[in-house]
Amino acid sequence: MKTVNKNYIYMVGILFVSNLVFAQKITPSHAFQISEEIVRELSLLREAVGADDYPIDPEPQTLKRPIQVYGKGLELLFKIGYAQQKFGLEKLPYKSIPTKNITPKDVVELCKTIKAEILKMKQYLAIPTTIEDVPFASKKVPSNVYENLWRASYLTDYLSGAIKPSDVYSYTETMISDISIFAAAYKIDFKGLKTPAKKTGIRPKDVASQGVQNLQKLIRIEKKLGYKASIVPTMTLSRASPSDVFDIVGMLMSELAYLKSKNNINAKAKFVAIEEKKTPADVLQRMQYAGSLLDRTLAGVKRK
Repeated sequence: MKTVNKNYIYMVGILFVSNLVFAQKITPSHAFQISEEIVRELSLLREAVGADDYPIDPEPQTLKRPIQVYGKGLELLFKIGYAQQKFGLEKLPYKSIPTKNITPKDVVELCKTIKAEILKMKQYLAIPTTIEDVPFASKKVPSNVYENLWRASYLTDYLSGAIKPSDVYSYTETMISDISIFAAAYKIDFKGLKTPAKKTGIRPKDVASQGVQNLQKLIRIEKKLGYKASIVPTMTLSRASPSDVFDIVGMLMSELAYLKSKNNINAKAKFVAIEEKKTPADVLQRMQYAGSLLDRTLAGVKRK
């Protein structure tokens, strides 16, 4: 009987395990592939229901982290919930970013969920068309996935109905709750801080501008704590809509989730129920208040 070299068996085993591990490794390229499927599925859905708007194409994004991509995916899922409600399905409940280190695998799982919810709408509306297979593209980074999910978010606006100031107001209140949760971990209180007076003649671009200022404040907090800081995204605020402001609040939520994960803060902000008939002036008032909270937080945090 022919003897099998033990070293050969050992090497084959090592190669098998190595290939298995490699096959299981999830990268941003896997998430990008599904995000492209999401964009195409939404395009088919829009065509089937007669969408006649001209969605904005997002500007190229850079240096995004998986947690920011995850946050963008949740914004999209939030809008898809509105679309489902509009078409007669049960609306998806609000979901928050998990307080942990978000990995490409987490982003892939979220993208699969988003795609499944879109397919649920297609099935409910008896839309038979299907997309072609999306080829796998290597060397993609989180920024590519983020940009595609943002593109999908704009595509969803027609399906969900325009985001209203009331929607943004509720999302902002949830964000304010998250700031309080983070600040409490550093024993920072907000006594004496008052809500700014409501202004008149406010437009979404004014709220967007304040939102970006708040992002800059969060980034300064990240730097003060010695963390790898994000960059403020490139945005054309002159054409900002409530949908854009909604996206900015989502960016703020992502940065807060990043800070909470770095500090092992597991408490979650509860989504604040929507208050109807809110205006951009109402949202700006709360966004400015959030800015005051961040100013005090910036002054109070220290490296542990």
